[in-house]
Amino acid sequence: MKINNNKIKGMLFACISAGVLTGSLMSTAHAGLLTQHVSIGSFERSCPGLSDPDFIINNLAGIEAVTGPIGDWGAQTVDTACRFNSAFQAEFWNNDGSPKFDGLPSIPAFTPDQVGNLFVDPATAETFIDHVSGTGKLEGRITLDEGNLGLPEIKINATSSENERNSFNGYAANEFLWTGDDATLEFELNFDFFHSSEVWELNGYESTLSSDLILNAYVSENLIINPNSLFPADSGDIIDIDTFSIFEDGVGPTSAENPFFGNLSVSFDVTAGQTFFVVGQYQGFAKNGGFINAFNTITSSLNIQGLSFEESALIFENSLTLAPVEVNAPNSLLFMLLGGGLFAAFKKRANK
Repeated sequence: MKINNNKIKGMLFACISAGVLTGSLMSTAHAGLLTQHVSIGSFERSCPGLSDPDFIINNLAGIEAVTGPIGDWGAQTVDTACRFNSAFQAEFWNNDGSPKFDGLPSIPAFTPDQVGNLFVDPATAETFIDHVSGTGKLEGRITLDEGNLGLPEIKINATSSENERNSFNGYAANEFLWTGDDATLEFELNFDFFHSSEVWELNGYESTLSSDLILNAYVSENLIINPNSLFPADSGDIIDIDTFSIFEDGVGPTSAENPFFGNLSVSFDVTAGQTFFVVGQYQGFAKNGGFINAFNTITSSLNIQGLSFEESALIFENSLTLAPVEVNAPNSLLFMLLGGGLFAAFKKRANK
């Protein structure tokens, strides 16, 4: 089992916020007990306060009051400061630095143009989700491929300007029923991308890369879906998981002419009557003038171990049942992420 808790923590960090999750929607198709779920959402954060090289040290008491000890985030320190400036500072403190709520410390006075914001940009869906942010800095698409067991193709392209932190986030999950003989299946994500590789550093505090791509591929039983949440409410009982992160895996510079190619793979045993979910979870970040381009498609596949795609497909015709590729989407979902509850269940299961 390929479980890396640091990479899972990276996804946990990116989702802890008291701001609004922007441009998000959830689509669900049902066929009896079998389901398909797909979501995509975007954050667009501006944090002009970070133009001050002393922003972190001057506001450290406030930052730690709402995000916890800043050292816990390691190289995500500058990210934490940006989230504070874009989502918490003006919400929890007055311009003179006095707190709006009991129990918070005072911070230095600030002007309205020194605090950032989040941009809300809802999307719509048909048989695929195709979302471009209002600023054009974020573009993402998930297509459920009916010719490939309804498994997703994912495209992500994110850019940013100075003192911005923009991202696409989401997942696609397919629930299957196995009716054939005992077998070992393999679920894979194949991907390629090119990205910026500069660092975002602030007056000696630990730097973060100007881009990141975080991918999780896992197989789970008892996955719990919350239709008003960007990610599953509970990842269930994870059978196997594989993860990737530009930052955690130490990927060097890339370009359009020299992209990075990668693969995630999990394997698991199935018996007749067993239901299971295959899940692809993704986040793409562009920070402080950086970019991530994975628009050449993140593809997924499900095969029987040791057999080709074509050989597996013949067996799947009689042994695998899945939901039809249909989408029934709410108009839009705008919701709050308060604290770390969103990914707490995922982290707990993956630690087993």
